[in-house]
Amino acid sequence: MQHGFIDKYSDRHSPIHSLDPRTKLICLLTFVVLVVTTPNRAVGAFGLFGMVILLTVILSRIPLRYVLKRLGLIVPFVLLTAAFLPLVHRPESGPGDSLIVWGVTIDRAGLLLVQGAAVKSALAVSAMIVLTASTRFPVLLQGMERLRAPKVLVMILSFMYRYIFVIIDEVMRMQRAEASRAAGGRTWRRVRAAGTMIGSLFIRTYERAERVYQSMNSRGFDGDICTMHRPALSTGDLLFVVLFLGGTITVRLWGAA
Repeated sequence: MQHGFIDKYSDRHSPIHSLDPRTKLICLLTFVVLVVTTPNRAVGAFGLFGMVILLTVILSRIPLRYVLKRLGLIVPFVLLTAAFLPLVHRPESGPGDSLIVWGVTIDRAGLLLVQGAAVKSALAVSAMIVLTASTRFPVLLQGMERLRAPKVLVMILSFMYRYIFVIIDEVMRMQRAEASRAAGGRTWRRVRAAGTMIGSLFIRTYERAERVYQSMNSRGFDGDICTMHRPALSTGDLLFVVLFLGGTITVRLWGAA
């Protein structure tokens, strides 16, 4: 079976797709750092950052619906983590910096932190979604390797990408087998079956990893990912870096003013 939920639109042709993976990684890391370090009260700066993401989505020809759908799966976890921040009273907060809602004291500074966490996470995750959707994952790993990322990290991500689809297919086969043997059934019985499937999947995954490790050792794998094509930086990459970084740094400085 084929699964394309990571780099689903990487086969399209657009100005963003044609960029070198190192260019995309540098712009992504810089963008995330600038967004995270922007003060929570700089609403205008966050709006401009959002316009940058929207323009990038338009240039990459990735459906906006796809980006929003992926974003909707991640941001709720961030909000759940930050949900208790308004309930913590900070020493710098004055007597008038709290609200009473249904007998619960809510700190205004905590509400501002939740707002900042939600906006910053949405912007950062949106940028990462555009990056992964417009770049084939092996090419992205090659860019990380060219940027001198830790070799262990690159190898782990490479194996994850290669074998996560195998594991998904294994889960789907186990689900079909379980459904064909026990149509319906009580909830407790299905919970027990799910627990057995998880344990069996863990054992199979561990055994497969051992076999892969032994086969790679026997073939002399030294940790380097060898490819026939090595992308090179072009004038378009340099121009994009200058325009993107110049615009985002300007927005960050304006937001801090």
